[in-house]
Amino acid sequence: MRILIEVLLAGATVAALAAGPGRPVEPALSLALSTEKPVVKAGEEIWVKIQLTNKSKQDVNCTSADVGPVSLSYQYDVRDSAGNPVKKLIAHPELIPGHFRFCNLKPNETITNDNRISWLYDMTRPGKYIIQVSRSISEDEKSGVVKSNAIIITVTP
Repeated sequence: MRILIEVLLAGATVAALAAGPGRPVEPALSLALSTEKPVVKAGEEIWVKIQLTNKSKQDVNCTSADVGPVSLSYQYDVRDSAGNPVKKLIAHPELIPGHFRFCNLKPNETITNDNRISWLYDMTRPGKYIIQVSRSISEDEKSGVVKSNAIIITVTP
Protein backbone atom coordinates (compact mmCIF):
# COMPACT_ATOMS: atom_id res chain seq x y z
CA MET A 1 0.00 0.00 0.00
CA ARG A 2 2.84 2.38 0.87
CA ILE A 3 4.44 1.78 -2.52
CA LEU A 4 1.14 2.50 -4.29
CA ILE A 5 0.81 5.84 -2.46
CA GLU A 6 4.40 6.78 -3.34
CA VAL A 7 3.83 5.91 -7.00
CA LEU A 8 0.63 7.98 -7.08
CA LEU A 9 2.34 10.96 -5.43
CA ALA A 10 5.28 10.72 -7.83
CA GLY A 11 2.87 10.57 -10.77
CA ALA A 12 0.98 13.61 -9.51
CA THR A 13 4.24 15.52 -9.09
CA VAL A 14 5.36 14.70 -12.64
CA ALA A 15 1.95 15.74 -14.01
CA ALA A 16 2.07 19.05 -12.12
CA LEU A 17 5.58 19.79 -13.40
CA ALA A 18 4.61 18.89 -16.97
CA ALA A 19 1.77 21.40 -16.82
CA GLY A 20 4.36 24.08 -16.11
CA PRO A 21 4.35 26.34 -13.09
CA GLY A 22 2.87 29.73 -13.82
CA ARG A 23 2.34 28.95 -17.49
CA PRO A 24 0.29 31.87 -18.81
CA VAL A 25 -3.24 31.16 -19.87
CA GLU A 26 -4.32 32.95 -23.03
CA PRO A 27 -7.23 35.29 -22.27
CA ALA A 28 -10.60 34.57 -23.86
CA LEU A 29 -10.60 38.02 -25.49
CA SER A 30 -8.10 40.21 -27.26
CA LEU A 31 -8.26 43.93 -27.96
CA ALA A 32 -6.58 45.81 -30.80
CA LEU A 33 -6.60 49.60 -30.91
CA SER A 34 -5.93 51.67 -34.03
CA THR A 35 -6.71 54.99 -35.66
CA GLU A 36 -7.00 56.12 -39.25
CA LYS A 37 -5.61 59.56 -38.36
CA PRO A 38 -2.59 59.37 -36.04
CA VAL A 39 -1.91 63.08 -36.70
CA VAL A 40 -4.70 65.66 -36.28
CA LYS A 41 -4.95 69.42 -35.95
CA ALA A 42 -5.89 70.90 -32.59
CA GLY A 43 -9.67 70.92 -32.21
CA GLU A 44 -10.26 68.11 -34.72
CA GLU A 45 -12.25 65.10 -33.63
CA ILE A 46 -10.15 62.09 -32.67
CA TRP A 47 -11.51 58.64 -33.42
CA VAL A 48 -10.11 55.29 -32.37
CA LYS A 49 -11.08 51.88 -33.67
CA ILE A 50 -11.41 49.08 -31.13
CA GLN A 51 -11.39 45.48 -32.33
CA LEU A 52 -12.59 42.86 -29.86
CA THR A 53 -11.83 39.23 -30.76
CA ASN A 54 -13.12 36.10 -29.07
CA LYS A 55 -10.13 33.76 -28.74
CA SER A 56 -11.99 31.12 -26.73
CA LYS A 57 -13.87 28.05 -27.88
CA GLN A 58 -17.23 29.33 -26.62
CA ASP A 59 -19.53 32.29 -27.20
CA VAL A 60 -18.69 35.47 -25.27
CA ASN A 61 -21.07 38.25 -24.28
CA CYS A 62 -19.87 41.43 -25.97
CA THR A 63 -22.85 43.65 -25.13
CA SER A 64 -21.84 47.28 -24.81
CA ALA A 65 -23.23 50.35 -23.12
CA ASP A 66 -22.94 53.24 -25.56
CA VAL A 67 -23.22 56.90 -24.59
CA GLY A 68 -22.81 59.50 -27.28
CA PRO A 69 -20.00 58.43 -29.60
CA VAL A 70 -18.20 56.12 -27.13
CA SER A 71 -18.69 52.69 -25.64
CA LEU A 72 -18.51 52.70 -21.86
CA SER A 73 -17.86 48.96 -21.91
CA TYR A 74 -14.21 49.89 -22.30
CA GLN A 75 -11.99 51.65 -19.81
CA TYR A 76 -9.92 54.32 -21.52
CA ASP A 77 -6.42 55.27 -20.41
CA VAL A 78 -5.43 58.54 -22.11
CA ARG A 79 -2.14 60.17 -21.15
CA ASP A 80 0.00 63.04 -22.38
CA SER A 81 3.60 62.59 -23.50
CA ALA A 82 4.81 63.02 -19.89
CA GLY A 83 2.59 60.10 -18.81
CA ASN A 84 0.06 62.28 -16.98
CA PRO A 85 -3.63 61.34 -17.23
CA VAL A 86 -5.55 63.61 -19.60
CA LYS A 87 -8.50 65.54 -18.16
CA LYS A 88 -11.92 64.07 -18.82
CA LEU A 89 -14.40 66.47 -20.43
CA ILE A 90 -17.34 64.59 -18.94
CA ALA A 91 -16.77 63.55 -15.33
CA HIS A 92 -19.50 60.89 -15.25
CA PRO A 93 -20.49 59.81 -18.76
CA GLU A 94 -22.26 56.80 -17.26
CA LEU A 95 -24.94 59.22 -15.99
CA ILE A 96 -25.80 60.38 -19.53
CA PRO A 97 -28.67 58.48 -21.17
CA GLY A 98 -27.45 56.03 -23.75
CA HIS A 99 -28.31 52.62 -25.09
CA PHE A 100 -27.19 49.02 -24.95
CA ARG A 101 -25.95 47.24 -28.04
CA PHE A 102 -26.57 43.56 -27.40
CA CYS A 103 -23.94 41.26 -28.82
CA ASN A 104 -22.82 37.64 -28.68
CA LEU A 105 -19.36 36.95 -30.10
CA LYS A 106 -18.76 33.46 -31.46
CA PRO A 107 -15.32 31.78 -31.27
CA ASN A 108 -12.74 33.53 -33.48
CA GLU A 109 -15.18 36.33 -34.38
CA THR A 110 -14.20 39.99 -34.18
CA ILE A 111 -16.33 43.09 -33.76
CA THR A 112 -15.13 46.62 -34.44
CA ASN A 113 -16.32 49.82 -32.74
CA ASP A 114 -15.38 53.38 -33.64
CA ASN A 115 -15.18 55.68 -30.62
CA ARG A 116 -14.76 59.46 -30.64
CA ILE A 117 -12.27 59.68 -27.82
CA SER A 118 -12.09 63.48 -28.10
CA TRP A 119 -15.73 63.61 -26.91
CA LEU A 120 -14.60 62.16 -23.60
CA TYR A 121 -11.07 63.58 -23.13
CA ASP A 122 -9.53 67.02 -23.64
CA MET A 123 -7.01 66.40 -26.39
CA THR A 124 -7.04 69.94 -27.82
CA ARG A 125 -3.50 70.94 -26.85
CA PRO A 126 -0.73 70.23 -29.33
CA GLY A 127 1.41 67.26 -28.34
CA LYS A 128 1.43 63.50 -28.25
CA TYR A 129 -1.25 61.47 -26.50
CA ILE A 130 -0.93 57.80 -25.58
CA ILE A 131 -4.19 55.84 -25.60
CA GLN A 132 -4.91 52.32 -24.39
CA VAL A 133 -8.20 50.60 -23.68
CA SER A 134 -9.15 47.66 -21.51
CA ARG A 135 -12.29 45.61 -20.95
CA SER A 136 -13.44 43.09 -18.38
CA ILE A 137 -13.20 39.56 -19.71
CA SER A 138 -16.58 38.68 -18.24
CA GLU A 139 -19.12 39.85 -15.68
CA ASP A 140 -17.14 37.88 -13.08
CA GLU A 141 -14.51 40.35 -11.85
CA LYS A 142 -12.23 37.43 -10.93
CA SER A 143 -11.76 36.74 -14.65
CA GLY A 144 -9.71 39.93 -14.94
CA VAL A 145 -9.33 42.40 -17.78
CA VAL A 146 -7.76 42.37 -21.20
CA LYS A 147 -5.74 45.36 -22.43
CA SER A 148 -5.17 46.64 -25.94
CA ASN A 149 -1.97 47.82 -27.50
CA ALA A 150 -1.17 51.49 -26.91
CA ILE A 151 -1.34 53.96 -29.77
CA ILE A 152 -0.01 57.51 -30.10
CA ILE A 153 -2.04 60.40 -31.49
CA THR A 154 -0.16 63.60 -32.37
CA VAL A 155 -2.08 66.86 -32.17
CA THR A 156 -0.55 69.69 -34.15
CA PRO A 157 -1.26 73.44 -33.85
